[in-house]
Amino acid sequence: MPHASELEEFGLEVEREHHSLLVPSDAGGGGAFSPSRRTNNNTQPLSLSTPSKEQRSLLQSANLRQSRVLRPGILKWATLVAALAIAVFLHLGKESEETSIVEEFLSDVEICEDDPDFTIMMKAEKNCATYVSHVAKGPSGEASCDVPIGIPDENDFQKLIKHFCRKSCGLCGTEDSEEGVDDAVIKAKVNEIKDEIEEKELEEKIEKEMEEQKMEEQVEKEIEKEMEDQEKELAQTEENNHSAEDSETRPKEDEQESEKVTAGEEIEQSDAAVDEKRPHSTASVDKKKGKPAQEEDDHSADDTGKENKLDEQSAVSVDEKEQQSTASVDEGGQQSTASADEEGGSDEEAAAKVDNDSDSKNDSKANKESTTNGKQQAFTGGTFTLQRLQDTRKAVKNLINKLEQYYNGKDQSKRMMLDAWLSPWNFDNPNGTALKRGNKLIDTMARALVTDDQSEFMIGTIGSSVAAGHDNCHYDSYESQLERTFGPVWEAAGMKLVCQNAGEGGGCGDDHKNQVYCIKQNVSPKVDIAHYTWTYFESPAHVDNEKLIARESLIRWTQMLPHQPPVHAFNTQFLPGHDEKGEFELSEHYAKYGYNAFYLKSGHANGGYDYETDSKNEIDHYAWGFVGDGYHNVTRYGINEANADRKESLGVVFRNWHPGPLAFEFLSDAFAYVYSKAMLVALNLVEEHMTMGQDPREIWASSKRKILLKKSLPEPKFCEPRYCVVDDAPGCLNYEKPTYGNWGARVEGPDDNLNPHKGEIQNWMVWHEESDFWTGVGKQDTAIFQDRDDKEICRHLDQCGGISATSPDNGMVVFRLPKMEVGLVAICGCCGKDIGEEMFLQNQHIEIKYNGVVLNRTKWDIFPTGKCVRLLEKFPTEGAATMTPTGHAYLSIKALEGLWKPVRISHVITL
Repeated sequence: MPHASELEEFGLEVEREHHSLLVPSDAGGGGAFSPSRRTNNNTQPLSLSTPSKEQRSLLQSANLRQSRVLRPGILKWATLVAALAIAVFLHLGKESEETSIVEEFLSDVEICEDDPDFTIMMKAEKNCATYVSHVAKGPSGEASCDVPIGIPDENDFQKLIKHFCRKSCGLCGTEDSEEGVDDAVIKAKVNEIKDEIEEKELEEKIEKEMEEQKMEEQVEKEIEKEMEDQEKELAQTEENNHSAEDSETRPKEDEQESEKVTAGEEIEQSDAAVDEKRPHSTASVDKKKGKPAQEEDDHSADDTGKENKLDEQSAVSVDEKEQQSTASVDEGGQQSTASADEEGGSDEEAAAKVDNDSDSKNDSKANKESTTNGKQQAFTGGTFTLQRLQDTRKAVKNLINKLEQYYNGKDQSKRMMLDAWLSPWNFDNPNGTALKRGNKLIDTMARALVTDDQSEFMIGTIGSSVAAGHDNCHYDSYESQLERTFGPVWEAAGMKLVCQNAGEGGGCGDDHKNQVYCIKQNVSPKVDIAHYTWTYFESPAHVDNEKLIARESLIRWTQMLPHQPPVHAFNTQFLPGHDEKGEFELSEHYAKYGYNAFYLKSGHANGGYDYETDSKNEIDHYAWGFVGDGYHNVTRYGINEANADRKESLGVVFRNWHPGPLAFEFLSDAFAYVYSKAMLVALNLVEEHMTMGQDPREIWASSKRKILLKKSLPEPKFCEPRYCVVDDAPGCLNYEKPTYGNWGARVEGPDDNLNPHKGEIQNWMVWHEESDFWTGVGKQDTAIFQDRDDKEICRHLDQCGGISATSPDNGMVVFRLPKMEVGLVAICGCCGKDIGEEMFLQNQHIEIKYNGVVLNRTKWDIFPTGKCVRLLEKFPTEGAATMTPTGHAYLSIKALEGLWKPVRISHVITL
C-alpha cells in the first residue's frame, strides 16, 4: 500500500490507513494477527474485536477499490505524465482538458506492493511474504490468498488476505496484461498531451502578438499623423511670416557678426554656469517631487554669483521670445520689450523666431483642441503630470534653440547634427526607414517619461580609449558633457540622465569583437540607449566583415534587454564610401530598431566651413593639439575659464588620434540635438492622450513594451546565426573596470555545498593593474591640474584586471556558469591583444574542466579575439560533461606543477 508521502507527490487525496483501526484480541488460539487475528483453521473467519460504528465508517472510507496494477517499467511513464500535468497546471493557471486527462489517468494508479504493516503471529511474527509462502497453502499446494480477515464492510464485503498481500499473492501484472496497458500506450498518451500543450501555447502566443502588433500599428499611425500636422503648421507659419522677414531691416555685415558672437557668448555662459555646478554628473532627482538634490559647489561665492547672473541672462523662456518677436514685427521693428531683436536681427535669429512660433502652435495644439471641444478632462494620474510635461517641453525647446543658435541657425544645425549619420534623421516629414528609425527613438523617450518607477534615463557606452576620453580630463569626455548638456531636460521631467562610460584603453588587449559579448555587464542591462565607440579598432568592411559581425550581434542582443535600447555608433572620421556598403545595409536592415552611426568629420564638413582653403594654406584643424574647429575656438564651458592654459586646452579639436574637448562637445551636442528632437515629438503624443483624458501609461509604460524573441527580428546579414539569433544576450564576467551591469558566471565559494570541487585548494586572487592618478590624462591637463583642488575631475575610470594564479599553490578557481542557450564558453586573458595563444592554448601547466570532465585542448581555438580562447562551441552532447546534478554547469581552471608565469583571466563569456 502506498505511503501518504508517495501519494501526495501525485496530488492524490490520502486516507488514513485502515489497519490502524484494528486491535488485537485476547482470545486464545493458534496465534493473534496484528492488525487482524486468524485461527489455525484456514477456512474459518478470523476472530477480531468488533469495531465501533465510527471505526467502521472510517474503515469504509479507507477501502481501496480494485484498480489497475502498474508494472515497474511503467511507473516512470506515470511519473512523467504527472509532471506534464503539473506543468500544464502551472503554465495555464486554470483547469484544462490536459489536466483532466492526466488526473483521470493517475486516479487509477497504485503501486503494487505488500502492506508493510500487515503481520501475523504464528509461533513467530510473519509478514505477507513469509506467511503466504510457508503457511497459507490451498489443497493443490498453491498460496491460498482468498481467506477473509473477518471484518465485513457495511455492504458485507469481506477483506481478504490478497487485499493486503498483493505482491506475494502473485497479483502484480495480471491486470496490466489483461487490459493491454504497456509502455507504448503511456508514451502515446504523453506525446498526445505534449502536442496539445504546445498547440495551446502557440495559439495564445499568436493571439497576443497580433494584439500587440495592432497596438504598435496604431501608435505608428498616430506618430505619422502628428508629423503631418506639424509639417502643415510649419508651412503655414513660414508663409505668414515670409513678408515680415523680408521687410525687416538687416544690420550691416560687421553688426551681424558682432551679434552672432553675443548670442554665442550668452549660450556659452549659460552652459558654463551649468557645467561648473556639475563636476561629474547631473544632480540626483526625485521623479515624484521633481526637485534636484543639494549639489556640491566647488567654486567661490563670487563665482557662484557670476554663474547665477549668467543663468538669469539665459533664462528667457521660449514663450517670452515668441511674444517679443511677434511684437517686434507688428511694430515695424520697434522694440517694446527686451526681445531677441534687441540683441541683433541676424538671419539666424529671424529663423529662430519663425521656428519658435511654429513650435508654439504645434505644442499647444492638443490643449486648443481640448478647450474648443470643451468636454474632455485632462488625465491627471501618474508621476508625469501635464504640468511636468509642459516644464519638460520648455526645457527641451530651450536646449534646441540654444544649439541652433550656437551652430548658426536651424539649417546649419540640421546639416551638421542630423545629416552626418549613416541614415539622416528626419523628425519633420519622415517616411520609409527614416520613419521607422525615428519612431523607435520617439517610443524610447515616451516610455521613459511616463513609466512611474523609472527615475533615470540611462545611456551606456562601450568602447575604446576614445569613449574613455583619454588624453583629456574625464570631465571633458563626451559622455560627461552629454550629461551636463542634456541632463537639465530630464531634471525638468523629474528624472536624472545617467551616461555610463565603460570605455577602456587598448592596454588590456580588448576590442569590439569580445566586448560586445559583455553588453549586459559593461553597462546596465536596463540602458535606454546603447553607444558603440570601437571604430578605431575595426578593419574596413572590404577587408573583412568582423566589424559588421560585431555591430549586428550587438544590435540583436540589445533588443533582448529589458528596455530594448537602440544602438548608436560614433566614428571620428568621414561617412564611408560605396566600398563600405555593408554599414549602410545594417542601418537600413535594423531601422525599425533605431540603429544608426554618426561621423564627426562629416558633421564639421556639412556646416559649410571652407576647410579646403585652410588645407591649401597648410592649416589642419585635425592636427594634434590644434585649437579651433572652424566654428568655435573653445567649448561653451570654457569661455569664462580664468586659467589661460586651461582655456586653450578646452579649444583643442584632437590631442592625437583622440578627440579633444571641442570635438567631444560637438559629438555631445549632436546626440543631444537628435534626442531632443525625438523627445519633442514624444511629448506632443503623450500630451495628446492626456488632454483627451487617456492614460498614456496604457500605451507607453515600460511594462507595455512588446517582448521580442529571436524570431521577432529579421534574418541576420553578417553575424553567425547560432550565436546572434538567440533569445537572450550573452553572459559575461568581466574583471576589468569600470562595469555597471550584472555578471554572468561567478566564482563558487570553496566551501559551498554545490561546489563539485569542494575540499580542493581554491585560492586564486582578484588582480588589478597598478595605475597612478594621472593615467590616461594628457600631459597638458596634467600640468594644469596637478596643483588644483578640483583635479579629481581628471581621473579616469578604466583599469585592467583579472582573477589570477601565480603558482600551483593557488590550486583552482571554480566558476558557476549561468543559464545558457547555446553552450558557448570562452575565457580571455590579461593583458595583451594576442595573449590567448600563450596563456591558454600552449600552456601545459593548466587544466580546465567542464562539469568535472577535462576538456580536450586540441578542440580549443582563438575566439572571438586574440586574447580569448573558446573552450566549448556548444553544449556537450555525450558523456559525463552533459550531467548537471545540481542544476548548474561548472568550469574549473587548475594551476598545475611547473606553472611559473601568472595566469590571469579577465573575462568568462557564456551564451
